[in-house]
Amino acid sequence: MKPLAFTLRGVFGAAMKSSVMLACSLCLLFGSVAAADSAPAFRSVSYDVNLTPDFATGILSGVEYLRFRSLSDGLDALSFTANPLAVNATLDGMAGVTVSTEGNRRIFHLPRHLAKGEVATLAVSFAGRPQRDVVFTADEIHTGYFTCELMICDIDRPDDRATLKFSLTLPTGFDAVAPGEPVSHSPAGPGLETWRWQEDRPYPSYLYGFAAGRYARVNLASGPSLSVLYAGETPERVQTMFAETAQMVAFYEAKAGMRLPEGRYTQVLVNQHGDQEDASLSMLEKRSVESILTDPQADGIMAHELAHQWWGNLVTCSDWKELWLNEGMAGFMTAAYKEQRWGRAAYDREIAVARAAWDAAKTAGADEPLSWTGIYPSLRAKRRIAYGKSMVFLDALRTELGDDVFWRGIRSYTLANAGRSVTAADLQKAFESASGRDLSATFKTWVYGD
Repeated sequence: MKPLAFTLRGVFGAAMKSSVMLACSLCLLFGSVAAADSAPAFRSVSYDVNLTPDFATGILSGVEYLRFRSLSDGLDALSFTANPLAVNATLDGMAGVTVSTEGNRRIFHLPRHLAKGEVATLAVSFAGRPQRDVVFTADEIHTGYFTCELMICDIDRPDDRATLKFSLTLPTGFDAVAPGEPVSHSPAGPGLETWRWQEDRPYPSYLYGFAAGRYARVNLASGPSLSVLYAGETPERVQTMFAETAQMVAFYEAKAGMRLPEGRYTQVLVNQHGDQEDASLSMLEKRSVESILTDPQADGIMAHELAHQWWGNLVTCSDWKELWLNEGMAGFMTAAYKEQRWGRAAYDREIAVARAAWDAAKTAGADEPLSWTGIYPSLRAKRRIAYGKSMVFLDALRTELGDDVFWRGIRSYTLANAGRSVTAADLQKAFESASGRDLSATFKTWVYGD
């Protein structure tokens, strides 16, 4: 997202041409907003979401079935991120669900109390005009970070992972991408088609982004598993911009010890609200990647968002207060890719920019441990730690352990936690196992503090 890039350029000047600090997963914008301190009342099991965007009116309508498990006795309400959609709901077919909005939360008051462990289904029909972080024009709809602007979900809980069935009813001739395996693509009435996907791996709901529009599609050199959706560009320029994708995938697969998590990856070239990772896809702003046409080393944002398929998506921080486990890992892996592709100097430049961010946090009196549970004085301060200090820490850990042990730790961390939401303790455990050392002192200094 470009405001982040502008902010960082203002702080660090020309050095912000380095990719890691330009990387702009929108979850960083709300990383300073913690999930509720109380224990969660329920756990999502599966989503079945059916959306129909009306491209003439800008109205989105849909039906969602959320299957969930109660985590406490007497559960009588479900809390989600608020959005502008008008809703009606039932619980297991039972009427009487009432809905209220309290600040930035949408509360569904249930018609009966649920026992701990009980599984139920909330069915919600809705319609409205999405507002935050969504592009919705006569020719296109795509999400940014705020997937919960277009469905009922909770953006504040990256630890709440669920499977997804997803469908879009679109004008004939549109192309589309969403999380999961494409299931079907069939007529849905005059001039309409319904596209369906199914994602059997549980993901947090902020990764349920999608795109649909009058796009063209190119398959990259490796075949249809890697593709790009775009508009207003030539296929030749698109192929050139995204030519390195397969090489990036191969590098990350080797370091993670596992294949591309979903076996496919689509990059959507958009004009705004991009540079955001989702499950099996990413939105990339044209102005973030077109400089590759003249400078092949300007590949940082593309590498960063791809890295999130493993570090951030497959393995996700349990709480936004440990956002660095997403962004620091993706940023460091971007630097590592650039080292392999362009040489050690390219890696050193990435780490130097991260160090400059951390130094700025020190100067501002906002140097906190990476997994600090307090409230930052500003969003800028949080960025400097989550993106900056975290990369310097991982570089220091690489130096301390040596390359063989360090990369063995990365593989162990990724494989052990695939499909999970994690804390810093999981990362520490992986590196201690790989090194055979007690790293408590190192993690206390950098990660936990006193």
